[in-house]
Amino acid sequence: MDRARLTDLANAAYQALKYSFKKLGIHSFALIINIHIFARNLDWNPHIHCILTFGGYDKNQKWKNIKTIPYPVLKKSWQKCSLDIIAKYAKDNNHRNLKNKISLCYQKYKKINNIFEIAKYIGRF
Repeated sequence: MDRARLTDLANAAYQALKYSFKKLGIHSFALIINIHIFARNLDWNPHIHCILTFGGYDKNQKWKNIKTIPYPVLKKSWQKCSLDIIAKYAKDNNHRNLKNKISLCYQKYKKINNIFEIAKYIGRF
């Protein structure tokens, strides 16, 4: 319910979209982010709406059209960006229980295909 953190929500949306566009070879695009804080029934429900170009400029400043944003890329990027917001809040406010839950969420979405990375990951515990 901390309204000052709504900016973090908008920044997370921007970072998730920026990462997704970069995966498509686009380094510059236009984006409008609108933060809504209530649902239709006027319950507190912070969420965002985005209007963005379906394309952008590549690293050579040439316009590149896209047909779609790959959902798996956007989904994982959004998950990481939103978890980062919550993790920062937990760290700033020393919420140990919340830190543990966030750690479990990061682990749930992490996929490791390299046997050495798996050994390193398990070795931490």
